[in-house]
Amino acid sequence: MDFFLQMKDEDRIHEQATFRQSIVDMFSIMKEMDSFEKCRLSKTEFKGVKAILTSVIEYLKENTNDVIDDEVVDAFREFTEKSDRLTKCEKRVHNDMQDSGVVDVPPKKCRDIQTSSNNDAVQCLLSSTMDKVDTGNSQQGSTLSDSTEPECKHILDCGHKCQAKCHMPHTEVCDIDVEKTFPCGHIGNVKCYKKDSAMCQEPCGGILACEHPCTGTCAECFQGRLHKPCEYQCKRILVCDHECTNKCNLCLPCTRICENRCQHSKCIKRCGELCVPCKEKCTWNCEHLQCGKLCSEPCDRARCDQPCKKLLACGHPCIGLCGEPCPTDCRVCNEQTVTEIFFGNEDEPDAMFVLLEDCRAKCIIESNAMDNYMDQKNNDGKIKLKECPKCKTPIRKSNRYRHIINETLLDIEKVKEKKLSDKGLVKELENKILQALLEVQDKTIAQSVERKIRAMKELKSENTLVALLNQLSLLKAILKLAKEWKDQVQREHLKDDLETALEFLQRFQYWVMQDRSFMTEEELSDAKLEISRSYDLKKLLSYKQQATDIGQDIDSSLQAKISEAESVLKGSRKYEQQVRSTVESCLKELKDALPQSGLGVSEEEKIMIVKAMNFKQKGHWCKCPNGK
Repeated sequence: MDFFLQMKDEDRIHEQATFRQSIVDMFSIMKEMDSFEKCRLSKTEFKGVKAILTSVIEYLKENTNDVIDDEVVDAFREFTEKSDRLTKCEKRVHNDMQDSGVVDVPPKKCRDIQTSSNNDAVQCLLSSTMDKVDTGNSQQGSTLSDSTEPECKHILDCGHKCQAKCHMPHTEVCDIDVEKTFPCGHIGNVKCYKKDSAMCQEPCGGILACEHPCTGTCAECFQGRLHKPCEYQCKRILVCDHECTNKCNLCLPCTRICENRCQHSKCIKRCGELCVPCKEKCTWNCEHLQCGKLCSEPCDRARCDQPCKKLLACGHPCIGLCGEPCPTDCRVCNEQTVTEIFFGNEDEPDAMFVLLEDCRAKCIIESNAMDNYMDQKNNDGKIKLKECPKCKTPIRKSNRYRHIINETLLDIEKVKEKKLSDKGLVKELENKILQALLEVQDKTIAQSVERKIRAMKELKSENTLVALLNQLSLLKAILKLAKEWKDQVQREHLKDDLETALEFLQRFQYWVMQDRSFMTEEELSDAKLEISRSYDLKKLLSYKQQATDIGQDIDSSLQAKISEAESVLKGSRKYEQQVRSTVESCLKELKDALPQSGLGVSEEEKIMIVKAMNFKQKGHWCKCPNGK
């Protein structure tokens, strides 16, 4: 009997449309399941079910009116009778725990979720579509939609109301926003299921040693004790005159294409690599003077100040100098451009001009003023190429000033040698890094470090190698400290302290091993302070544990000092000497009060930190006035 006929006309039209849409939805799911072969039906059963559904779809295509025959309903009922097995599919479904950021929860299989006793409140898409379709067993007047299904009244363990419908499994992941007061004192809204693991997202607000504001959050920066590395772009001008594209404090050798060139060739290396000096003879010759040096050497001839005898294309005399490239502007045809006052003598009738070939605008500068400008020494000793006075383009290609350019380029090459060419030190650092990796014994970290070293290729920066070595030294201390926590803090009443300490050390390890090309002095100092803090807390708890084990009473005065020291160690203040002195005084009194034998309290191991030398570029490289 057609259950649609039991309804009023308007209800029947609505439900027939809903029924039609449900079949279309089901067919889409079937196609997805077919492509991935994820259902539990046998191949023959699956083909049979699909054939039934396909015939229903074909029927709907041919009959676009709202009347649906009993045969169609019966065919669909046959399909739905097998849906119980069909919906136990292999499809991977999304779980809210994957968004929590607390633990790494892999997507579960749909069939596992539906049969699990610990239902994760994730429903199979196919199952939820089936729930919307009444196959004829409903009472008269029922509808195909569960939009009016009452909400569940169950109260969850967290105290919030279940967010599922009445017939659905109870909510396992409560998504209600709740207010949380973090250990740092900040207050924020978090999801209920994250309230135990959520960390403070307030901006850090600290000022780093580089004088940039910290961009991390309160939690990322360990309440200001270990700041997130500065993320501001460096933008310093390197010795090659290119802008540094790395982050603050990470000035690596420039990787742009070298722009050095002469009349014979152009350098094809990267800017941070050593250039190959040109071995051709210098081309700076005129009818009056000649240079006898190689192209890459400072010239041994003076400048020729005789006017050029050539005529321009317009027929007027050239305004350039003998043996120099002719300016394209004419004193007659381009009077306004040529006589524009810049240094002061441009409007003189006998003024001569120098064309700067590096400038895109082909700048011309009055020759006497340009000579004086180029001959001026940098009072501050900065090593950098002279720039065009007008457009600030570095001057690399000019015969008239070739001796000045070559002297500067030689100084720049010396800087590159200091940063790159100490092969012995680079090799020594690499060997130390490999030895440190053996001591750490972590395959994942070893592979990551080896990839970084390989990626450096010939541009191996001592800066980066020193940073890697320091990271591994800190990591070794952290891993050793974590092992000692597990070995020395074992009592049940200290379980929470142990878990908190190990969680901190895990986050600390991640902070240390972030990709860095330079570890600032501030970062190294703060890291060592945090290791000292963890050592002292472990020592304090070990003493307390020992006192409990031997049944020794601790007087109220010392007990108060222990509480104060514990508060300092678990607090958010930097563990600097002024703060640490309170803890050290307490530890000394505890050590004197307890028997010396059998304490098993290890002392903090000295961390070997390698200092970076000549790598932190705060300004320009400078040349010693004594020529050293």
